[in-house]
Amino acid sequence: MDLTTNLEFEIEDTGKGMTQQELEKIFEAFVQGKAGRYSQTGTGLGLSISQGFVQLMGGDIHVQSCLGSGTTFSFSIIVNYAADTTHTKLPIVQQILGLAPDQPEYRVLVVDDIEENRKLLLMMLRPLGFRILEAANGEEAIHQWEQHQPQLICMDLRMPGMNGFEAIEQIKSSPEGQNTMILACSASGAFSDEQHSFLEDNCCHILSKPVEEDVLLNSIAECIGVKYIYSSCHITPAPATDASAVSNLSKDILSDMSLSSEFRSQLHMAALSCSSEEVISLLEQIPEEHQQLTDALMELADEFRFDLIAELMEEE
Repeated sequence: MDLTTNLEFEIEDTGKGMTQQELEKIFEAFVQGKAGRYSQTGTGLGLSISQGFVQLMGGDIHVQSCLGSGTTFSFSIIVNYAADTTHTKLPIVQQILGLAPDQPEYRVLVVDDIEENRKLLLMMLRPLGFRILEAANGEEAIHQWEQHQPQLICMDLRMPGMNGFEAIEQIKSSPEGQNTMILACSASGAFSDEQHSFLEDNCCHILSKPVEEDVLLNSIAECIGVKYIYSSCHITPAPATDASAVSNLSKDILSDMSLSSEFRSQLHMAALSCSSEEVISLLEQIPEEHQQLTDALMELADEFRFDLIAELMEEE
C-alpha cells in the first residue's frame, strides 16, 4: 500500500510582475526583482532559500510572470501519510483579556514605514487598553517620543530616511530616553556584530517579524511591567464569522439603535476602504449605552471583517 501522496502548491499575486531577464536570475542569492529593489526591503535571499527547502523535500519550484500582470510560483513535494494518532486533552492556555486595573496609562509608540505592519500591532494592542501612537520613520518617531513620552517603543529597524538604529541612538542619548523601553522589530536577523551589540545595549528585546501576538505581549510585560487580566481557556479553533452573524446583529441590536445616517455612512465608507484606524475611531464614538453593539463591531474589526461591517452599515 502506497503511504505517500503528492502535494501541489501554487501562490499567485497581482503585483507588477517580472521581465524575462529578471526571471532567469530570480532564484539566485541576493538577487531581487525591480519591485523589490524599489521598495528597499528584503535581502534577495528568500526565493533562494525557498528553492533549497523545496529541493531538499524532493520537489522543485517554478515561476511564471508577465510584466504588469503579476507572478505565480508553484511547487510540488512527495509527503508521507501521518500515522494514526490518539486524541489528547487540549492544553489550557492563559488568554489575555486586557490590562489589569489600577495601573498608569500605558503609551506605546509603533514605528514602521509600512502602514499594514503598524495596523497589525495596533489591532493587537489597542483592544487591550494600550494607548497607541504611530510613526512611519525615525524622524516622526523622535517627534512622537518628545511630544508624548511613551513608556515603550516598538521600533522597526530598516526604514527609508532615518532608520531605526539612528532613531534609537538619538532617543537613548538623552536622559529622558534612558527610561524608555524599546522593542526592536526586524524581518531580517542579519546584523553585524556591532549592530547586534548596539541592540543588546539599548533594547529590552529583539523581535522577528511578523511578530506573534503572545510573544509581543509577553515581551511588553517584561519590558515595562504591565499586568494583564487573564482567562483560562482550552485551545479551540476560532469559529468563522459569516453572513448570518451580520443578519442577527442587525435584527437584535441595530433595529433599536439611533445611529444617524451620517455616522452609518462614514463607518460604511471607512470599512469599504479597509481603514482599521478610522473604523476603530468611529466605533469608539458610539455611546456607552450601546456597548453591546460596539463590542460586536469591534470583534469584526479585530478579525479584519470590514466587508461585514460595510454590509451592516449599508443603508437600505
